[in-house]
Amino acid sequence: MLAAARAISAHLERGALADGLIYDAVRVRLIEIGEAVKGASERRQEVATVTPDVWVDFNDITSTGETTTFLDYATPDIALAPGHTVRAGDGEGHYCRARVLSISADGEVRLALQLDTFTTRTGALPSPSAQGAPSHPPR
Repeated sequence: MLAAARAISAHLERGALADGLIYDAVRVRLIEIGEAVKGASERRQEVATVTPDVWVDFNDITSTGETTTFLDYATPDIALAPGHTVRAGDGEGHYCRARVLSISADGEVRLALQLDTFTTRTGALPSPSAQGAPSHPPR
């Protein structure tokens, strides 16, 4: 988008929109910008509709990047086992990959969050510890 905007500026330095060639060149660049915005919006929509494999509370992370959740908070069709990589998420659209460390007999699941993959539905990468109040899975 930035390259298209720079190209528009360059075209306008060469002449006015009244010149048919300048007008067409600017119009094509505006179409390029519109397509880029549309694509970004579609990608954001895809991220917003992602369902996590297991729901977690990103405000309850240890200093080593681990957290605990429960089998009850896993989606029904996911088979959790130690060593598996899953998509962890909360009800606010925050997600990251996580490795299952262990599953206790009472259903407690320990996860090692891969915080370098942390993202939000808008694609931003804020720190999980700065997210505010705890977020719990939907019931």
